[in-house]
Amino acid sequence: MKFVCTKQGMTLRPAGVVGEGALRSIHDGDFVMVEVKQSRNLAHHQKFFALLDLVKRNQNKYQTTEDLLTAVKICTGHYDIVQLHDGKPVIAPKSISFVRSAPYCLSHWSGKLLLQRIEWGTLGSR
Repeated sequence: MKFVCTKQGMTLRPAGVVGEGALRSIHDGDFVMVEVKQSRNLAHHQKFFALLDLVKRNQNKYQTTEDLLTAVKICTGHYDIVQLHDGKPVIAPKSISFVRSAPYCLSHWSGKLLLQRIEWGTLGSR
């Protein structure tokens, strides 16, 4: 299970109801493994996924937001090519990092998404 926490002193507290529910499922005294990853810019992340969802709802090709995100990453060149054990090359989409120090990142990806909608001919269609 994954959820967002806030740090208060030497304590991590869940930042929403999903995290609260997850913590309730752990018994007092249980040991858990924690991997700390600092959210880069949660607001930009949420806005970008809201934009992706808007695009998804206005087209018929991609059934999930995740499928649309993968297509956008590939169509905009945001991927690595990895060779499998048999030598076959495959496309591996990269992760998008909404870093605090790069406020242009959201507008950059929003622009790429808009350009893809225009190129795919899905802008304004349902």
